[in-house]
Amino acid sequence: KERIKIMTTWQPIETAPKDDLGKALIFDDGEPVVGEYLAGQSSWYDSELRWLDMATHWMPLPAAPTEE
Repeated sequence: KERIKIMTTWQPIETAPKDDLGKALIFDDGEPVVGEYLAGQSSWYDSELRWLDMATHWMPLPAAPTEE
C-alpha cells in the first residue's frame, strides 16, 4: 500500500488553496467549522453561507472511510 502523508496541524489561513472545497477552518475563539472559499465573493463561508470573517487557520478534511 502507498502511504499518504496527512497534514495534521493547523496552517495559517493565508496558505489555504482557493480552488478546493471543504476546508476545516478555525476562528480566533478556537471553534472549528467546515467551510469553503467562494472565489466570486473572495471570502470563506460555512455550509449555511454564513461569512467566516474570523478564520485564522485551516487544515484539509480527512478522506471518507472506505470498505476494505
